[in-house]
Amino acid sequence: CVVAINAFPTDTKAELDLVEEKCKELGVNVALSEVWAKGGEGGLKLAEEVIRLVEEPNDFTYSYELEGSIEDKLNQIVQKVYGGKRVVLTANAQKQAKQLEDLGFGNCPICVAKTQYSLTDDQTKLGAPT
Repeated sequence: CVVAINAFPTDTKAELDLVEEKCKELGVNVALSEVWAKGGEGGLKLAEEVIRLVEEPNDFTYSYELEGSIEDKLNQIVQKVYGGKRVVLTANAQKQAKQLEDLGFGNCPICVAKTQYSLTDDQTKLGAPT
């Protein structure tokens, strides 16, 4: 894994250096990302580090099997990665998952994006609500 230091114009060099130094002290791979200010060019260091790492021998595995429904895969992610009981899909999300499966995308990997505040769509429930 690699920590991406997401640099902004308001960050000082001392702050950026401190985060990088602490990562290195912990033996964590780290790369500066200046995408906000420089666009794609600002992400080259991070991209190069990611490429370097994926080319090394590793024991990467998905948290789920690629075969199975989208909802099954989401449930496995919720349980194994986030410690939840199950995913709760709205009727519209269930319909979209079925459409994706019908289009042949059912066996594709899943990418989950979540709010930085919580494991729920309710912004008033901070942390990991039960």
